[in-house]
Amino acid sequence: MSSTLPRALLEIAYEEAAQAYLRSLPPEHFREATAQATQRKITLESLDLLRARRPQVQVFNELLVQYPLPRQRKPGQVVPDNMVVVCAEPVRAETSFNLLLEPAGPFWMLEYVSKNNKRKNYEDNFDKYERDLKVPYFLLFYPNAPARLELQDVFNAIRDILSKEALLAAGDISITKRRKRRKKAVKTDATAGQTVTEENEEDNLDEESESPTLSFPQSEAGDQETKPLADAEPS
Repeated sequence: MSSTLPRALLEIAYEEAAQAYLRSLPPEHFREATAQATQRKITLESLDLLRARRPQVQVFNELLVQYPLPRQRKPGQVVPDNMVVVCAEPVRAETSFNLLLEPAGPFWMLEYVSKNNKRKNYEDNFDKYERDLKVPYFLLFYPNAPARLELQDVFNAIRDILSKEALLAAGDISITKRRKRRKKAVKTDATAGQTVTEENEEDNLDEESESPTLSFPQSEAGDQETKPLADAEPS
């Protein structure tokens, strides 16, 4: 697809290509195993926490990405499970993320692999992210592994991927944790004439801010894999 076309014609062409792609998808593409759905939920909640502090982090779910290919009339197409774009301008993609029409390209792609539910060709997707789109980061989850990433793990990984400069711009990023604290109360039993000490537990909300770690947190089961794809910086 030629990038020299007027924007209005590009939008029409991309929309037609997106609708054709949707019609071509097999039924299994729309199925998601419970483990995949659970890990996706954890990841999206973690990204929501980050976006609350840094609105430039824009998150997309199962959005078709279309991009030009050399000497090809049809655009390249790929659908990541989740995609992160880091850009101050809002991304206005609706039915598809069209690279030529957006203010920035993808910064991070995320996929959830299930041995029991093959929805996509993840190796083919990886090649597209690396070769065609030059995406800086790719995260591959294995939700069926014995140890699943929890919200804190994903949240820490997100902070690791972002640069120190980005963290400074975002300010303090922390997760509110609930801790139990013990309190002692001294009471006098008027009848028995004795002093009784009672201990009670109560919930307290503490905000803790941890400094970014240098590497992605690894579990014994090896349930995640981070792959830097290129040295490019987000636009």
